[in-house]
Amino acid sequence: MSFVDRHDLWSDDQRRAASVVEREIKRRKLEVIRFAFCDQHGVLRGKTLVAAEAAKAMRAGVTMTSTLLAKDTSHRTVFDVFSAGGGMGLDEMAGAGNFVMVADPSTFRVLPWTNNTGWMLCDIYFPNGKPVPFSTRGLGRDALRKLGQSGFDFFAGLEVEFQLFKLVDPKLSSDGLTWPAEAPAVEHTTHGFQYLTESRFDQVDPILEVLRKTMQALGMPLLSLEVELGPSQYEFTFAPEQGLSSADTMVLFRSDYLAGLLAHARAAAAFTTPTINGYKRYHGINSMAPIQAVWAKDNRGVMVRVLGEPGDPSTHLENRVGEPLANPYLYWSGGQRRVRDGLGTPGIFRSGVTTEMCPPRGRKAVPF
Repeated sequence: MSFVDRHDLWSDDQRRAASVVEREIKRRKLEVIRFAFCDQHGVLRGKTLVAAEAAKAMRAGVTMTSTLLAKDTSHRTVFDVFSAGGGMGLDEMAGAGNFVMVADPSTFRVLPWTNNTGWMLCDIYFPNGKPVPFSTRGLGRDALRKLGQSGFDFFAGLEVEFQLFKLVDPKLSSDGLTWPAEAPAVEHTTHGFQYLTESRFDQVDPILEVLRKTMQALGMPLLSLEVELGPSQYEFTFAPEQGLSSADTMVLFRSDYLAGLLAHARAAAAFTTPTINGYKRYHGINSMAPIQAVWAKDNRGVMVRVLGEPGDPSTHLENRVGEPLANPYLYWSGGQRRVRDGLGTPGIFRSGVTTEMCPPRGRKAVPF
């Protein structure tokens, strides 16, 4: 009996999807399949198996070293994995042993930028079949389940702003092999400060065309491509997707409801804005990143922008607080938990824009 069957880890839909994946591997004559999971920092990690082993690996799982779950963003192991409980108070984490990746067959894709290669996202479990408690995709699924028990479903669309540079020097000489690695030398792809300018789009169209074709080949629900304000800055938007799908898309790319989002905004900043660069977005006048935990109708200066009118089925909330390096599963699941709290304990929350600013430096500079 396989690991998946022994611990009943797949739904009926996933079992059917696994059969489809097996047929697609043969039909497309794929040679290798990548199995990947998203760690706590939003970094994809995984192994590549030859196609002949993929069907077995989907059901038996793929083992990974548990130290991957004990690293910081410099990829250093920062917990004492050879102490009792692996430094985390968990027997399964002691001794730098293995955990198991189990593929979600519904996430299967054929990668368009490389030859004959399939790819699947995985959930992670200990060898005894227990879910890894800090599996961020698992936390997201649990949040969705609880939201469903309250009678709600979850749809989210991505609006991703990012910068795209030309690589000049990857710093791969012996002098550059430090830990963490030395930053590569880059050049900008646009001058910037010419927001949504057609001539700038013409300039970068060959680059964006490659990205567009790649995303569409992967089945991503891409809607628009835009030249943003900053140097080398762009924005891609995606159609709303149900459940975990929008978070899966992100990692493959990297009333009372509102009250819950705002009430827990400070604490949730650890998930929505996990990097120093993310906090640098929060500044004073004309900041396009929110510096106050407030909402308003069609206002780009607040944390939650409300778009639509009463009775309009397309009415939605735009949560503007997050940064692109946030782990999307923690971002989504944290938001869903805050939403459930707001639905269960309705209260007063602020609307509109105030003149209160957060401190410019130091530990007290957490936004809101």
